Amino acid sequence: MAKEETPEQQWENENMSKKQLDMCSWGFKFEQYLTSAQAQGKPITNVPVNEAEEFMGVYRVNLAGIGILYGAELDCVDSLEPVDFNDPKVLDSLNFVELKTSAFNMNRHQMRSFDSYKSANWWSQSFLVAIDTIYVGLRDAKGLVQKIDEIDVRTLNHNKPWNSSAMAWFLEQFLRNLKKLLVTINDPFAVVQVTFQDKRAHYEVLRGPEHQILPDWYRDLLKATT
Repeated sequence: MAKEETPEQQWENENMSKKQLDMCSWGFKFEQYLTSAQAQGKPITNVPVNEAEEFMGVYRVNLAGIGILYGAELDCVDSLEPVDFNDPKVLDSLNFVELKTSAFNMNRHQMRSFDSYKSANWWSQSFLVAIDTIYVGLRDAKGLVQKIDEIDVRTLNHNKPWNSSAMAWFLEQFLRNLKKLLVTINDPFAVVQVTFQDKRAHYEVLRGPEHQILPDWYRDLLKATT
């Protein structure tokens, strides 16, 4: 799967205001202040943040009988001991945590947006990678963090207009429908484009080299290993 921006999203990203760009950078700087390269080390905050740098974890899970393989960006590990990220056995036992920023003393509009959208996004991101804890830097209008909250992911759905069980059920049904469609098509070069409108998923089959997601070298690699 590959995410594709809609024309509206592309326009919004290309026309972000300086304030919006600054707010994105504040999140990266917050991560720099709360992390270190070594266990129990001190953060290095006097250098520019590389916003393109990230650590990706690859997960293989079974959701209601559906096998899923996916990658996810991970912020940091909560550990007092040195970690060898090259050891798969070590990775399975690590306590990953998520770092976020949000407004301090949110007004009514900000609180409504958090309850309806941001909290749901935080829950879904953490649920898919089995993260239990989110550390949130509450910042003022100038980007200065006034307080750090520790949030238990299991409590994010409390008193919210969304339901975590319904979201998990929607994911299951979406994957089942997509898998059924792919089996029916039975064409390794076909691409299914999914759009979401009016709380429904719409599927369209695209054919032709201009729609391909998987590069030829990857297909050749799979053929050589099977």
